[in-house]
Amino acid sequence: MIDKFKYKYGVNLFDTGVFLPTVAYISKFQEEKRERAMLSLKAFREFFSRLHDRFVKLMEIESELCGFDKKGARPLSQIQMDFVDKTEAFHQQVYSTISSFVKLLSIVAPQGFIKKSYIESNQIFILDIEKLVKLSYDITPLKKSLKYRSSYIDHTSQIRHFDWLTYFTGQIAHVIYYEPDQGGNCENITPYIDVGSMKVPVEIKMPVKVKSFFVSPNHAPVYFSLYEFTISLLSYLKINNVLK
Repeated sequence: MIDKFKYKYGVNLFDTGVFLPTVAYISKFQEEKRERAMLSLKAFREFFSRLHDRFVKLMEIESELCGFDKKGARPLSQIQMDFVDKTEAFHQQVYSTISSFVKLLSIVAPQGFIKKSYIESNQIFILDIEKLVKLSYDITPLKKSLKYRSSYIDHTSQIRHFDWLTYFTGQIAHVIYYEPDQGGNCENITPYIDVGSMKVPVEIKMPVKVKSFFVSPNHAPVYFSLYEFTISLLSYLKINNVLK
């Protein structure tokens, strides 16, 4: 899976040439605005590079978890903790990367293209751009990532207490967050799990009875969605002479 990723997505987004028209456009700015724009572009590049690195590391931990061997060097509990930590860090970085992209566009795009609401909410930005640009790639995973980050990573004090466990099928792993039902017995849940490009219902025996549960979005579709979303939006801006 990692080799397949590196074949198609291993090249840094900024090395594909997709930002060359943006750089050329920025070069026409007056000095003060040009410097701000170039700094913002540099920041976005760094955010996306960190996201790329987090994605690769998460896939490595996922591979270790799915191929767990009791005779291996690391105990299962340590691998599971690493997987949860890397999963949450990846989705947090998705949010930060989108915020950096919005900041860049607020400088280089014409006044009014980036609304104040976009700066305040990545979700609003993604939904509005989805309506504006004809995307060739499904960004539902990206929207799920933002919801996951908001509800289970960043604003945890605003939600009920959840426990977690890891679940994997084949070479794909997930974190399942669940709210225990105190005093209940073990029960089965049937979430829909990402298996390749499909969502498949899987019966999972839980250690306790649960009130509610949530399955973390699979990181690969999320990364691909953001990758394609960025390219599609930049292409739209170029074609429609927003970035002349």
